[in-house]
Amino acid sequence: MKDAEYHNPGLSVGWIYQRCKEELITIAREFGLDGEGRVEDLRKRLSTFIQSNNYSAEAKARLAEIEKRF
Repeated sequence: MKDAEYHNPGLSVGWIYQRCKEELITIAREFGLDGEGRVEDLRKRLSTFIQSNNYSAEAKARLAEIEKRF
């Protein structure tokens, strides 16, 4: 996890593992990610996306907002 914190300070992925499948689908689609697959697939896809830090400042702000809500 330290590596993810280094690349992307301020955003974590722990909240993803406490969300149900329907929430994960909605969040994935909001960021243009595939919403198909098993819960484990969705969690991995979202975690990889967040840790990649390959998104706009607006997307980062939205992710921070979602994280704070959960």
